[in-house]
Amino acid sequence: MLKQSFLTNIVIVWFLLTLLNDLDGLGRVDGNSILHLVNGTLGQSVMLSVHLPWADPSIVTWDFTNSSAGKKIQLCMKTRNNPADCISESGQRINLNLTDFSLEIQTLMKSDQGFYEVNARSEGVVHEEITELRVYERVSNLNIQIKDISTNGACNVSLSCSVENNSNLKYSWWRGSEEITTGGLHSVTDDGTTLEMSLDRHENKTIYNCTVKNPVSEETGRIDLAGPCNIGKDPNLQNKTQLHIGIAVAVITILIVILVAAIFVRKKQSKPNEAPNIEGTSEPAQYAAITRTSNARVQSQGHLCQLDASERQQSRGVQLTTIYDEIKFNPDVSTPMMPVQKGQEASANA
Repeated sequence: MLKQSFLTNIVIVWFLLTLLNDLDGLGRVDGNSILHLVNGTLGQSVMLSVHLPWADPSIVTWDFTNSSAGKKIQLCMKTRNNPADCISESGQRINLNLTDFSLEIQTLMKSDQGFYEVNARSEGVVHEEITELRVYERVSNLNIQIKDISTNGACNVSLSCSVENNSNLKYSWWRGSEEITTGGLHSVTDDGTTLEMSLDRHENKTIYNCTVKNPVSEETGRIDLAGPCNIGKDPNLQNKTQLHIGIAVAVITILIVILVAAIFVRKKQSKPNEAPNIEGTSEPAQYAAITRTSNARVQSQGHLCQLDASERQQSRGVQLTTIYDEIKFNPDVSTPMMPVQKGQEASANA
């Protein structure tokens, strides 16, 4: 009796192991369906593989059931010694690989998402596999924004992380290599899209990262809160710096005003010492020779005679002015006669 029970248990175990091996070949997803799961990227290509026990089955068919419509259609069929026949509605996007009978779908669209079932037969034996295809958009245009901030004492800030598409996304916040969860100074809300925190002004870790991913892609953005939170800056020191800059500007302005005033006064004082401007001519000074006769002792005054050069200047249109001077004679001082050239003497006697 005991021996019979032992043999029965061995048979049950063997049956369960065989069943599990079959399940592992197909794969189990979420504990509900026995199938392969393949994730595809919108606009790209995907290959749906199949594991047939024969190299040359008598017939292979691929059927498709759309996730939303629920209607099954036959995509491709291949019989032995005949070419593959795929539906024309898919155009050139669907190809059957005749080497391993896998199915290739190019330029994926959202409508390609659903269940793909392959049936193969050989010598009366049937082999079936099901593949679920899910199509996702790539994560793009990640943006981190400051929703709210207050810097009264500590810096209380709320961050928002968003992307362009919102299909099956997972959000996570990081500071360095540490993932942030709710607790302590941080709070993660709105399915991970919002991070709220309170930072001290002397905090040295101010860079936060937001990572968004889906089954086919991920993207990470960063923000540095040192500037918005004025972290590491002393408000009193900042005020003192601004005060010092204001004083320096005022002193420089006063010095410039004093310098300009000094230059103005100096120019004004130098004007009386300047030579008067003789209006009407810019010609050089004219010279005259003084002559006197032998009876100069009894004469009361002499006359000035212009040089011959005055006549040449008058011929050029220059207006000359004759200068007269009164000569005083001192009888007690004998003045020697000045030598006079012949031309000058003749001019004087005339």
